[in-house]
Amino acid sequence: MRGIYICLGSNQGDRLAHLKMARSKMVEHSIKTVRASPVYLTPSWGDETQPFYLNQVIEVDFDFGPTDLLNELQAVEIEMGEKDIAGLNPGSSILISLHLDT
Repeated sequence: MRGIYICLGSNQGDRLAHLKMARSKMVEHSIKTVRASPVYLTPSWGDETQPFYLNQVIEVDFDFGPTDLLNELQAVEIEMGEKDIAGLNPGSSILISLHLDT
């Protein structure tokens, strides 16, 4: 599948290292980065008391279907220690949004 855009974010610990680790783990799950945006510093949305995020959008290539992609992305989050897959609490690295051009 082409035309997949993923927004990554981290607002805990070494935020830049978390983004790099997420991209590296995606490769282990057959999710290949095609290109990546610069990293941006953004305020937390919804709970302004949380630390600022580092965010990055990446375009990826994946050889299987959308459900498989979501499962692999959730596996990456779990491997990285993310317990709040819904993204409602601070986390080391979370999938903030996913967009598929179909």
